[in-house]
Amino acid sequence: MFEIDSRRFRILGIALLFSATSLSAQGRLTWERAADIERGVSGRIAGTVTDLDAARLRFSIVTEEEATGSSVLVMADAVSTQYRGFGTGGEVLRGSTGFARLQSGDRVEIQGTGAGPATVTARDVTLLGRTVGAATTTPPPSAFVDGVVRQMNARESTLVIETDGRQLFTVYGTTSTPVHYQGRVHRIGNIEPGDRIRVEVASPVTGGVRPRAILVLASVSDPASAIQGRTLTSIAGRVTRIDVAAMTLRLTTRDGDVRVDARFAMDESGNRFPLSDVRAGDQLEVSGQFEELGLFRADAIRPASSGIAPPPGEPGQPLETVVIYGTVEEPIRAGNILPVRDTSSDRVVEITLVDDFIVRLKAGTYITADQLRKGDRVVVQLFRVGSDLLIAQTIRTR
Repeated sequence: MFEIDSRRFRILGIALLFSATSLSAQGRLTWERAADIERGVSGRIAGTVTDLDAARLRFSIVTEEEATGSSVLVMADAVSTQYRGFGTGGEVLRGSTGFARLQSGDRVEIQGTGAGPATVTARDVTLLGRTVGAATTTPPPSAFVDGVVRQMNARESTLVIETDGRQLFTVYGTTSTPVHYQGRVHRIGNIEPGDRIRVEVASPVTGGVRPRAILVLASVSDPASAIQGRTLTSIAGRVTRIDVAAMTLRLTTRDGDVRVDARFAMDESGNRFPLSDVRAGDQLEVSGQFEELGLFRADAIRPASSGIAPPPGEPGQPLETVVIYGTVEEPIRAGNILPVRDTSSDRVVEITLVDDFIVRLKAGTYITADQLRKGDRVVVQLFRVGSDLLIAQTIRTR
């Protein structure tokens, strides 16, 4: 009887030990090191992308715990693996489309199943932070960094901002980082892509900063927000030209022709604005700010409501955009007319200008059109209204 009970006791002990080991393995949801990964166990691990193998849809990551040590091999699926944070407006990319957005140096979190020693089959890949070029190793020049939010990971309390100098910084916040907007304190998760923010820097780190506090200067949900004495504004007009490759369009507004940078513009649903759907003649309202003369940086674009002044010309008369390469035949004469000899046809055309029309020089500086002289080589973009009226949009020297 004692032997039977003892035997049962040993069997029960082995079963309990096996059960405890199994539960322990199943409960390990976060792997800190490559050695923590176990075959058949689901979990998550974060690290920096070091190698990309697009042909086999594989890449490696190095964890923060093993900055110069072992790497983890991540195997993705061409169809089912999901990529979060690589698109816009919360868009989730899948398969090879998402893999193509990965870059060496990206900080990512992998959720998946262990496929062997230091190997994970990825179910989800989430972008936590991205560094770009020399800007990623240059600490911010002051205690504050201003920029527009380009990517947001609310779960990790991290975001990527683009400064006015076109540098990208990752802001490594926490759930307790105070976010100030319109006199109230919010959580970092309330920040949206497109918001313009000012980050009070607690300390610089490689590729970004740790914030002491964040001030929302302008919310993408409120395009009229004030920016430290400036105001984000809106312009409205009729589309005259679209360049899908450069992500720009031209609008004829009440105040003249404006080139719109639409690379980071969102639509009314918070998704990347589909510039390919725009057609010449469409009327749009664009929220953002002027970056330089004639260039408007768009944060949001939507169909115009009403009240837009038509471009120059007869009501309902179609406009044609034309580019002329030529030389100035003589300085501006009465009536703001600039005679230019068209190189392609060797004939002189008369171009109508508005007062104090601005001309961009090759060096990137500006003069007014009355400073042009006979023989200056120019490129003129203009409206052709009817058969004989040419109205200048832009002029630059060459």
